[in-house]
Parts: sequence; structure tokens; C-alpha cells
Amino acid sequence: MEHTWSVGGGIADIPKRFNEKNITPEMIKAAPFREKLKLLKHHQHNNEDNSLRCEWLLRLSIAQGYRQCDSIYFPHNYDFRGRVYPIAPHLNHMGPDINRGIL
Repeated sequence: MEHTWSVGGGIADIPKRFNEKNITPEMIKAAPFREKLKLLKHHQHNNEDNSLRCEWLLRLSIAQGYRQCDSIYFPHNYDFRGRVYPIAPHLNHMGPDINRGIL
């Protein structure tokens, strides 16, 4: 996963490392109405990708911190129904597939 990220990402659930096209406010202002809608949608997609990158880097840095550990413990909470949930929000065994792959 570290290698995939270092060469640009975009494979499986690892986000792309960079945006394909950066949208500036000047581009949006200068565009005609229909083109403006497309640019705004692309700008929103870029913002979502940036959020995914930040989340991915946080997970990766946490996992790198655990690299030298022999064992890892995940504290859990349980609710009134008896269901058990991990306390750690970013990297746990009940998260998305990418988390389980990192672990």
C-alpha cells in the first residue's frame, strides 16, 4: 500500500495522490453558465478527493506507528444491546476493507 501511494495511488481504495485538474475561482467566474456547472461539480469532486487523501494519510501514519509492535490491542465499548464497537475511530478491524488490509 505504501508503494502504491508513492507511485500516485488511484488503485483499489487508495485515493489518487494529486487532482487531475485544479479549478480556480477565476476559471469558474469566467466560464459560461453550463461550463460553470461542470467546473463546480469538478471542484466539489476535488474537495472530496482531498478529504479521502487526508483520511488515508491519517490511517497510514497510525499504521506506520504500529509497525514495530509485536501485538496491538483495540479497546471496545459495548452498548445496552450487547453490541461491541472499537473506540479507535480511524484504524480498527471493523472499519472499511482498506483498514483491514493495513492491519
